Amino acid sequence: PYWLAWFFYYTIIISVLSLLMTLLMIPVFPNSNFFLILIYFWLYGMALFSYSIFISSFFSNGKVASIAGSLILFFSSFLILIVADENGNKGAKHVFSIFPVVAIQLVAPIMFAFEGGGTGVQFNNVGVEY
Repeated sequence: PYWLAWFFYYTIIISVLSLLMTLLMIPVFPNSNFFLILIYFWLYGMALFSYSIFISSFFSNGKVASIAGSLILFFSSFLILIVADENGNKGAKHVFSIFPVVAIQLVAPIMFAFEGGGTGVQFNNVGVEY
């Protein structure tokens, strides 16, 4: 019940924040589907929540866990330099996408490319490999 309560609490918070971010991003993504942008932000928030729970399980002190989690999250953002090469190994992209920051950094340029092309992210092109 303890962890379930935290899960529901943060799911509500992440849902509200995702909705607010999606509303703020309407001018940035005018051609994209509102629901897909909402799901994009919601899944990122849920991945960050899961990541924080995972990292906290390795530490008994909350203060140390928050510092270590922040540092790991910060340094994991540099993993995009390894997988950003378009001729790079797809396996490495899949492995490093376990970090939420890398996953969102891989998806964002694709979303902007679809938006720049005038089509946006829609249900009919969501599975298209870019």
